[in-house]
Amino acid sequence: MLSDAGLPKHLWADAIVTANYLRNRSPLSGRDKTPFELFYGTKPDVSHLRIFGATVFAHTPSALRTKLDPLAMDDEMASLIANDTWTLCEPPHGTKPIPAKWVYKIKRDSNGNIERYKARLVVQGFRQREGIDYDEVFAPVSKYSTLRTVLSTAGRQDLDLHQLDIKTAFLNGTIDEEVYTHSYSALVGSLMYLSICTRPDIAQAVGALARHMANPTTDHWTAAKTVLRYLTGTPDIGITFGAGSPGLQVFCDADHAGDIDTRRSTTGYAFIFNGGAISWASRLQPTVAASTTEAEYIAAATTIKEGLWLRKLFQDLSLDLHTVAICADSQTALKLLKNPIVSNRSKHIDVVHHFARERVARNEVTFEYISTESMVADALTKPVPATKFNFCRAGMGLSYSGSGCAACVGVHSKGWPAAPPAATAATSPPAASGGACWNAPNIPS
Repeated sequence: MLSDAGLPKHLWADAIVTANYLRNRSPLSGRDKTPFELFYGTKPDVSHLRIFGATVFAHTPSALRTKLDPLAMDDEMASLIANDTWTLCEPPHGTKPIPAKWVYKIKRDSNGNIERYKARLVVQGFRQREGIDYDEVFAPVSKYSTLRTVLSTAGRQDLDLHQLDIKTAFLNGTIDEEVYTHSYSALVGSLMYLSICTRPDIAQAVGALARHMANPTTDHWTAAKTVLRYLTGTPDIGITFGAGSPGLQVFCDADHAGDIDTRRSTTGYAFIFNGGAISWASRLQPTVAASTTEAEYIAAATTIKEGLWLRKLFQDLSLDLHTVAICADSQTALKLLKNPIVSNRSKHIDVVHHFARERVARNEVTFEYISTESMVADALTKPVPATKFNFCRAGMGLSYSGSGCAACVGVHSKGWPAAPPAATAATSPPAASGGACWNAPNIPS
């Protein structure tokens, strides 16, 4: 010991004491216990032992000396208890509770170093028996249409809402590593998130920008920055739900062959509840429509799908909605929906869209005709003039909540950015004497 430690010989007495100390705490060859345990009846504590003669030693934090992170487990349990995830109760006679299991994961940084240990308490769902322990299994995922419907219902009934923040949710975490993305893709992704959440007025423009993610050009980048300028001038616009507003209003519209490359049409719909939009969409149709009637017919079928889902959601919220009334501006499409007729112009329409007739016959949905001037979903299908754009935006419940011009919500004419090269006259800024707001830009193909 003295030789390995490089210590002088006058410390031989300390070496003998240390050797005897270690001998009494080492297991014997003929027994499965140490002399210390045989004499005292308890196992010895060896956590304080160090190498004989060592001046310093490496210290490892307690959180890294075990795979079980106490703080992570405490946070997980506190989050589950605070959100009333379970209720303690006696199990029914003859049943066996499904066991739970802790799942541990090591989180490392970009260099491979250990940052922390994660702990998750999960139920061993594979031990459940279908028909006895469960009927349906699914992963709950939030949908913004549901959130907006709940907010609209709370505003109509003058209810108080309480937000629950889950500490262990991964979305609340921070990103310490650098993430590299393409500028155009990152910008369009951010605009897409905004158009899905609270800004249906840019849905048509963002949808057109997203079609060029693979190979964007300078014109597309200019058009994307134009949308940013519009948002910069209207930062306080948001969806407003009013208690005295009408119930559910649905608007359905479609353009014809609006996409220059594929010649496919664009479907646009907006569900207005209590004065504010709770669900909207602006997307290309799956097939090329041979006529405006077919394009409107396909758009009606898409709107019916969303309307039936909202109808079930309203029933879950104990709201009275027996029939979904949809407004459209195509009389030929309405006649095709109400009358199961077959003609040379409609016989080629895919059968998947004809389920709309069945829903209309069951009186689950009804269609009403409105003029094109009153169509709120018009701005979700194509670029429209500024006056029409302001009308559609107000019809979807987008109102101004900040300081500024009350008559004109948006950027004034003197602050209009330059339109992209392919912008049409309908999307150009209004005259300087007016105060109307600019609509979304026309995206070059």
